[in-house]
Amino acid sequence: MDLALASTCALSPVRPKEEGMVVFDMPNVTSIRVAKFEVRPAAGGGTVYFLVEVVLEGDSCWQWSLEKTFEQFVALHKTLVEKHGVQQDLFPSVGKKLLAQQKLKMINQLQSQLDRYLASVLDVLGLPPRELLDFLEYKYTDVISVTRSLASFAYEHGDMILEEDKVVQITPLQLYCIKRRMVLPVVSSETGHLCDDFGNLIDFVQKLHRMKIASPPEHLSDVFISNIAFDLSLFKGLTVLGLEYVRPSQVTGMDSMARQLATLEVHHSVQVLQDLLLVQCPGSDLPLSGVQWTHLTCANFAFNELETIDASINMLPSLTRLDLSYNAITKLENLSELSHLEMVDLSYNCIKSLQG
Repeated sequence: MDLALASTCALSPVRPKEEGMVVFDMPNVTSIRVAKFEVRPAAGGGTVYFLVEVVLEGDSCWQWSLEKTFEQFVALHKTLVEKHGVQQDLFPSVGKKLLAQQKLKMINQLQSQLDRYLASVLDVLGLPPRELLDFLEYKYTDVISVTRSLASFAYEHGDMILEEDKVVQITPLQLYCIKRRMVLPVVSSETGHLCDDFGNLIDFVQKLHRMKIASPPEHLSDVFISNIAFDLSLFKGLTVLGLEYVRPSQVTGMDSMARQLATLEVHHSVQVLQDLLLVQCPGSDLPLSGVQWTHLTCANFAFNELETIDASINMLPSLTRLDLSYNAITKLENLSELSHLEMVDLSYNCIKSLQG
């Protein structure tokens, strides 16, 4: 067995992006507007709801709308002032409670002021912070719009990707939307256009061989890591899987992956190997100790926060290459039963000696 070892304990540098990777577009928030308002009857005279429209632009354009009360705007502004230094006077100068009895002309003026307020916040902050994304219900982005965009991408580029065996990069949100779309009572082609047919996407993901799942840019990652769960059982042809800034607890369908993957790369995602390698039985809290990663020959767990090589590494009996570099491992252990292992990279850890 070949060992690569460095005795220094180093912080993980930024890894270079892979060349030639195909990325499912994940646009960013570019426009927020308060389009209109509606007064609805309620105890005490009624409640005013403002319709907020959000637009995301990238290679494709997504949009959705949501309703917010004036009190929710007030709460948002308070948070942005306290946590992100937004100026207090940026918010419309009105009372903290908006009554439906107020004249419609005044509410209409407030609508325009709130519209300018959101535009100003986006301009001042640049990248929207988590609190604003939560207010905009970003994690609940329209499932149909997302999957329609993915279906169109699969229709246009799917054959080329499969033929050239390219790696496709996708986000947890997009995978979440695929999962949700599977149970929605919508006809397969919502627009009547063949390129938008959800069947294109299903056919593509079932045949895909190589995929990387990565959370969005840093300013969005906390939202997705905390809230977005997705299922991999649909990816029946997958043999190469990468995870980056993705918690194992977000993922279901790993029992399928354990039976089919040949290569697994996981970066910036785990602190304990068993959280990833001890596959959970669907609907149970008990690990499937009998399910081994029988086809997995290459594992790359570099750039994580691992301190030990725990016994779960023995769930990879066919492993030939193992990369554990750029972690905080202090001891070489639990590798003796991996009889096929040819190379281990332990550089940039905290191991002082190969003894013990």
